Amino acid sequence: MRRINKVKGDITFRDGGMIEIRASGVKKIKLSSSSKISFFIDSENNLYIKKDSEGMPPYDTKGNYYRFQSVNVCRRVLNLPDIPEGLDKASFRIGDEENKSFPVITRILLS
Repeated sequence: MRRINKVKGDITFRDGGMIEIRASGVKKIKLSSSSKISFFIDSENNLYIKKDSEGMPPYDTKGNYYRFQSVNVCRRVLNLPDIPEGLDKASFRIGDEENKSFPVITRILLS
């Protein structure tokens, strides 16, 4: 069986360094226009996002997206073992909060 309706990701990483978080992800993480975020990878290559006062601030918050810029983060994410080689962007869902962090579900690629 194949899904015929497209599931949209909560977060997208682009090769050029742009990170976009859709409204659904913004609500889940409870971001505001002054929120800063950081990304973490554990020993099993699981990716997490969390609000962090020392993290990166958004550079654009209009519309349904919060946009952040980090070439290093995007390259690290696009090179995770679960991500096929050669992609210029990858979108994922954000899971439920775990210890003040939110898992980014990289094992299910949405674009």
